[in-house]
Amino acid sequence: MTHVMLILVDAMRADHLGCYAGEDLGTPNMDRLARQGIVFENAISQGSWTRPSTASMMTGLYPSQNGVGSRWSKTDEGRLSARSLDPSIPTLAEILTAGGHTTAFMGGNAILKPLFGVTRGFTHNLWRSIANDGAVIVEDFERWMQTERPKSSFCYMHFMDVHKPLPMETIPARLDTGLDLDLVHESKNELMSYYAAAVRRVDQHIGGVIRTLETAGMLEDTLIIFSADHGEELGEHGGMLSHGRTLYRELVHVPLIVRLPGQAFAGERIDQPVQLIDFMPTILDYLQCPPMDVPGRSLLPLIRGEETERAAAFSEHVKPDRYGQSVTTRTHQLIQSYQLENTRPGSPADLQPGLSVAAKGQRIQGGRFIPTKVLIQREDRPTLSGTVERVDAESSLVTLMGITCQINEDTRFVSKEDSGPLTFDGLAVGDRVTLNFTAESNGRHVATTVKRKAPGGKSKIEGRIERVQDMKGGLRSITVLGTDILIDSNTKVQAMKDENREEMKVSPVSRVLTGDFIDMHTELYDVTSDPAEARDIVDERPDIAQELEEMLALWTQSLLGQVQETTGSVDVDPETMEQLRLMGYVE
Repeated sequence: MTHVMLILVDAMRADHLGCYAGEDLGTPNMDRLARQGIVFENAISQGSWTRPSTASMMTGLYPSQNGVGSRWSKTDEGRLSARSLDPSIPTLAEILTAGGHTTAFMGGNAILKPLFGVTRGFTHNLWRSIANDGAVIVEDFERWMQTERPKSSFCYMHFMDVHKPLPMETIPARLDTGLDLDLVHESKNELMSYYAAAVRRVDQHIGGVIRTLETAGMLEDTLIIFSADHGEELGEHGGMLSHGRTLYRELVHVPLIVRLPGQAFAGERIDQPVQLIDFMPTILDYLQCPPMDVPGRSLLPLIRGEETERAAAFSEHVKPDRYGQSVTTRTHQLIQSYQLENTRPGSPADLQPGLSVAAKGQRIQGGRFIPTKVLIQREDRPTLSGTVERVDAESSLVTLMGITCQINEDTRFVSKEDSGPLTFDGLAVGDRVTLNFTAESNGRHVATTVKRKAPGGKSKIEGRIERVQDMKGGLRSITVLGTDILIDSNTKVQAMKDENREEMKVSPVSRVLTGDFIDMHTELYDVTSDPAEARDIVDERPDIAQELEEMLALWTQSLLGQVQETTGSVDVDPETMEQLRLMGYVE
């Protein structure tokens, strides 16, 4: 009887476990697991959010190689289209199932639903539509153990308690820099206390899993791998309860504890950099399955002392206009960020009358609009996204953000499939909609498209700047469609990126190797003396920077020819879209 348990806690930081912090943080079950197993002090995730990270674990491939590194795009109807794992890439579950092992997945992250492909191949897929209560997953595991009694198994459990630590009634508005503190009405310290409480709560779930294995008499026949798919920002680099934006250490450094049957090598601590793509070959090695031709490497020789050195771990971050890479050694992390599209950072001074802009944020009392981002665009396309404030059925008028638009026979209505057809008669005060319209010279606004939106999220206003006014304290006010938009130092201003989408079809790796990028920025941090990475030392230590740049260049070169440039694509159903919204991934 041989069993493997992969236990992941979504968004778990290593420094919130007592066994990593060196103090009692209220995590007795995870700390006990650490005493009975091997602690990896420098485990690095290959991505800073769930999709690329878990895809790398399940395939043994880097995000560029498995093709699941990017997010999703919106269709004209307001639906999501997302990349799925290409069927030609075998998953760990598929390999083990084909080898006769019982395989089970239990978790509640919507990104891990079967339609996205990462959990493809499990004989038992117990995905749960839950936000942050891991007790349900433990109950599923107990029932599965009692009814299945597997002779040889691989079970992957994915806990969500830490990913959304806020109270259930609070839907997070994840902005470009994380949670908007004004919207959740909590201070930074209070949010951090929620996070710490969620870590303590999930520790109890881990204890429940261990007790279930003990009761079944399987604990000493089970290899347990405990880790996280990524970390979480707690204010280090401008983000709060956020992830997926950068490759800083708070996001890619994760806990990793390996407990071998019989507590072999208990108490060992390994400070060499290891990667989460090592999970697949480790499990195949342990279960004596044929190895796969993947860059990940089994951790067992390192644990047994048969392998003495692992030089570095690598991570990637893929966005439509940007690409990031990082290399982490025992002592340093080097991050290289590439700007792929012809975008440029702006400032409030760039906002001048006549320019077309799109501002995302929130409307506050008094009619002013507070944006988190203002994008300078090439084309004028008046648009409003927000809450319906007034509907005049007699005159066929609808008002959003103080702006009234005329509905006529040419207006197109678009709705989610599960909501039925949307009509003017179906609009009501409080509905969330996106309104495209023409702004005529006489001040009359005529709606062209009305799309129903899910509740919550940011509002948006697009149009030409009509007036600019400088105010006290370095503030600037711009007027768009008669609405005053207040710009301050926290507002991110950017110029519109190029519309040449052909460049987007070329992989970021190929563009980096051919020099086909607009700009590159390099950062270097000493992770031993500065684990929060507050001080960039790239100019102070050019010798270390050059060494790591060469290491990163060789790794990038090794990816060439193995990049997955064409993957499957799936339309996200309305139910999954709602689950992603509750998790804060989409508006």
